[in-house]
Amino acid sequence: MSETLVQMPRVHVVGASVRTTNAEEATGKGKIGGLWQRFFAEDLASRIPGRVHPTRVYGVYTDYESDHTGPYTLVVGCPVVALPGALPEGMVSVTVPEGDYLAFTARGAMPKALIDTWGRIWGHFETAPRQRSFTTDFELHDSETPTEVKIHIALGRQRVSSGSPFEPKIGFSRAVRVGDRVLVSGTAPIWADGSCDPDPEAQARRCLEIIVAALGEAGAAPRHVVRTRMFLTNARDAEAVGRAHAAFFGKVRPAATMVVVAGLLDPRWKVEIEAEAVTGA
Repeated sequence: MSETLVQMPRVHVVGASVRTTNAEEATGKGKIGGLWQRFFAEDLASRIPGRVHPTRVYGVYTDYESDHTGPYTLVVGCPVVALPGALPEGMVSVTVPEGDYLAFTARGAMPKALIDTWGRIWGHFETAPRQRSFTTDFELHDSETPTEVKIHIALGRQRVSSGSPFEPKIGFSRAVRVGDRVLVSGTAPIWADGSCDPDPEAQARRCLEIIVAALGEAGAAPRHVVRTRMFLTNARDAEAVGRAHAAFFGKVRPAATMVVVAGLLDPRWKVEIEAEAVTGA
């Protein structure tokens, strides 16, 4: 099963809903099948004002109590231009937020292909580095492709580790990605063997090498960096640190701050650098 990371725009959906659990659905006495049958049997789509994409129907999973083992709400409905001031009787509205989603495709005879794909999705996230946010997920059904359904899973924060011994001790990540924003923690000049070059320019380059690697693991690059902060222990090192910074970001020219501090955690360190990136920038 292949999956694709996509950034989806905000979508408003109006339709009918049920509250259920996966355990209830597994008994064969669940509510989801009946909801879908009702939606088509009663032609609920025709009652939804302002709907767009007449061939598309969304199945939106939202209001999760916890994770996939707890209760959630399913809304079966149509995308609309904007939420109406007054909803049709018996209907609800839900907004699928803009953000990062992992998209899976179910292909084959429905609903078996869809059910099987959901099972594989649960298995995928047992070991995936970036976990589900359990906010709003959705299926996209299109009558023009009846044997194919796109399932979009909302993603939570992505954590990146560089293997620093300080990460588990202090409780932080080298970088965190939320949506299209990547924040890289203050990064010290630590070499793989634990050594530390005394030259401030070499230290700055090492900090930036670690930062660029963390950005890459989070799906960003130096061109996406919008801000850096450089912490020096001696103002005399500003020119050397600046040269290293320009070598990495001379063309990008992010907003930058350089300050002198009383000291850093390791007396060998002369500089520490942090960065922020926006992948959509």
